[in-house]
Amino acid sequence: MGIRTVTNRLRTQLSRDTWVLVASDLHLAANTTSASKTVERELTKAIKEGSKNEHGIIVLNGDIIEMWAGERPSIAKALKAHPDFTNTIADFAKLPNHQVFFVIGNHDGKLGWDKSSQKDVQKYLSAQLCFTLELTSPQGSIYFEHGHRFDPDNSFEDPRDPYDKPFGQYLVQQALPLVKESQGKLLAGIDHLAEPHQFPKFVASRVMYREILNRSWWLLIPILITLIGRIIIGLGIYRVSGFDARHILEIIILTEIAVFINVAFIVLVVGLILQNILKRAKGIPGQGSGIHHNDPSRDEAKMQIHKGNLGVITGHTHRPELTKIEHGFYANSGCGTKMIMATKAKFGLPKTYIAKNQLSWLELVYKDNLDIKLFSGTQVVGEQSHLERSLTRKKHTEQPIQLQKHLRIEL
Repeated sequence: MGIRTVTNRLRTQLSRDTWVLVASDLHLAANTTSASKTVERELTKAIKEGSKNEHGIIVLNGDIIEMWAGERPSIAKALKAHPDFTNTIADFAKLPNHQVFFVIGNHDGKLGWDKSSQKDVQKYLSAQLCFTLELTSPQGSIYFEHGHRFDPDNSFEDPRDPYDKPFGQYLVQQALPLVKESQGKLLAGIDHLAEPHQFPKFVASRVMYREILNRSWWLLIPILITLIGRIIIGLGIYRVSGFDARHILEIIILTEIAVFINVAFIVLVVGLILQNILKRAKGIPGQGSGIHHNDPSRDEAKMQIHKGNLGVITGHTHRPELTKIEHGFYANSGCGTKMIMATKAKFGLPKTYIAKNQLSWLELVYKDNLDIKLFSGTQVVGEQSHLERSLTRKKHTEQPIQLQKHLRIEL
């Protein structure tokens, strides 16, 4: 079978009684991780259950394979490293009235022009490749795209041009490896930041907790030295002059308290300076945070709904969402990868950062109505220093994969 070309917008009819699974931003690579193992286990179960439907569609909505990071990444290596996931999708595609679509993202953007990679997707997943997908029905279309075209740092001018590399690709392939190599464990996880534009605050937090406060115990050394010195001097005075030991002890205690107060004052001043520095650590201008990352995609959904269509589904931001908009909807399939997230600290101290494995996906059933379900769960990885862990205010616990939201669109 020859290689089918990548379609700009692939259109296909959405039949009645069709089950659809949508996943994105899995970032699968040749080396398995705790996050990718969870992805493989949970999505394999969901797909096998969905295979029981007479009509079925899987939409791999971009950044399924990590092609920017790692040593000589490839589609084949990543899929072979996750055989259950790969084989389950391939078996799904063999069933009558079942289809698999691979919508190209930015991290797997190489699929837009590399024939070898395209061949591997079709070989291992039996998937049809496209840049955008449209499932059509008499009630209107549902549009799928990865969503990176709404992100200036990660969009392509021409996704078929092998020399078109967005700024985000430079960061992943050039800047971040240099930062990690030079700083070691201090900035571990910086490439998994949930809010990448907030990396100045992340760096400032890590420097404060792992470099400065972690070594603040050194300030106890002057107190210990002066205490030992005063004891030695006090014993000398007692032996020479015969002063009362109780009075000498009082002098030692009072002077030591004075030294302790001086050191405590220094700690307070240093702490205030650090807090001021952290407050001044700003994110990169022009980027939102949290749910605001989905604003441009949600605006696109509003436009499509005003045209009489049903809705839009994207990924890219790693922020799962399911929102009703008038008679339609906007949805984001979230991700299946590790994320480093800010969390509040005790005593009003600056935020610490904690690692979590997140997994979410969407399931749609097109029948008399359109039912959309968002599933998600979280696994805490931690990766905090002892000091960060002890100062983190909220105890983070694992949230098992479960239904988070159900939306019904009346047709």
